Amino acid sequence: MIAQIKQLQKRWQLSLPRYSGREWCEIFGNEGRITIKRKIAELEKEAKELSLWIYESFRKIYQTANQNSVWFYELLIKVFWGLDLDILNKKIERLKWSLKKKNKTTEISDEVITKARNYPVENLVEANKHHFSTCPFHEDRHPSLYSKNGYFHCFQCGFSGDGIAFVMKRDRLSFKEAVKFLT
Repeated sequence: MIAQIKQLQKRWQLSLPRYSGREWCEIFGNEGRITIKRKIAELEKEAKELSLWIYESFRKIYQTANQNSVWFYELLIKVFWGLDLDILNKKIERLKWSLKKKNKTTEISDEVITKARNYPVENLVEANKHHFSTCPFHEDRHPSLYSKNGYFHCFQCGFSGDGIAFVMKRDRLSFKEAVKFLT
């Protein structure tokens, strides 16, 4: 009986609409913006404290640790607390983005974005018959960039994505500029 209730509750929660931060700002107006700004300030304070802690940890490691074990301590800090700092910064950027107002005149339609996403990456690089080419994002002696069906992955540097991501990084374009370039 309890399992059925939990299942019904989960199904109900999944049926609820999901709103972005920008949509919450439109719904709640100024109160929503104030709440989001307060949350941004809290997260920025937390990120600053964490970055100071990471800085102090690195400083202590370089002063006290054995040269052979420095790499291990650096890796620990980067993996555990560096990832937390990245997550905090992404949350802050997402909330800041939600405060921006939509500019309806410069929006790109979903159809245009889909068309750009489906643009064959093979047309952007010179690939061999096995769909491999040299990666333009690092020094590459042997072909390590695999591209097929509009997607690519570099087995050396690990960068992957669709045609939009490829053009954005290669030509240093914004998302909108990359979509316009590919369509």
